[in-house]
Amino acid sequence: MPKFPEWTCTKDQSYLKSGLDLASRVSAPSLQRMKPFALISLLVCITCGCARHQYTVILRNGEAIPASNRPRVDKATAVYHFKDKAGKPVAISAYDIQEIEVR
Repeated sequence: MPKFPEWTCTKDQSYLKSGLDLASRVSAPSLQRMKPFALISLLVCITCGCARHQYTVILRNGEAIPASNRPRVDKATAVYHFKDKAGKPVAISAYDIQEIEVR
């Protein structure tokens, strides 16, 4: 466990021990130790927001088609449109689809 520096106060700075002015108690070395942690935390938050979902369209005959984007339904024609893993556009009737899995 890291050792924390001892805080010394004069009579005029006794309010610091009460914790009223926390910002003035933080030293420059402790801020430098927090920088990598803050950077890593920021990168984790950004990458979690950019995570992509993978979709698998399962047909009634048992065939599974991996989709590279989210399947969208055209309500007028009841047809799902999406691109397969190779990037080719696919159109399948909603009747033929048993399930759409999200991973």
